[in-house]
Amino acid sequence: MADLDKNSPVNKIYIVAAVSIVIIGLTIYFWPEQDPFYADRELISEASAAHIELVQNGLDRGVSVGSVHMVKSENPNHIYLGGLLRDSVLRGMFACWLLDEEAGEIYAVDFLAEEFTRFTPAVDAGFEIRYPSKECGILANFLE
Repeated sequence: MADLDKNSPVNKIYIVAAVSIVIIGLTIYFWPEQDPFYADRELISEASAAHIELVQNGLDRGVSVGSVHMVKSENPNHIYLGGLLRDSVLRGMFACWLLDEEAGEIYAVDFLAEEFTRFTPAVDAGFEIRYPSKECGILANFLE
């Protein structure tokens, strides 16, 4: 069997190729995943103090909400509000509400909003809500 020379140009090419493949593989593996909702962040804004108070007033006893943000709906009178619920059991669980500014009413959109608030479910009030709601999805992705 022939003795392999460590300084041979062929061996150096193999070593460089192997190191390059490892570097490329590690780069692909550890490359940060792009946020599919990144472009939607421009639709999000902080909720006003009045909006937060409306949500807070409808929460069950002992439950509070934080990090409340909003996304305007295609209907100019509708705003989706999302926030993180907290109590002795909940630790920052996302909930979503629909504010009908024309009527001045808030409706629960998702399960947690229905469960921990006294608001009427939006579907029961006659709103056509698709699950998952695009607006609530944008807010959930941003807050969670």
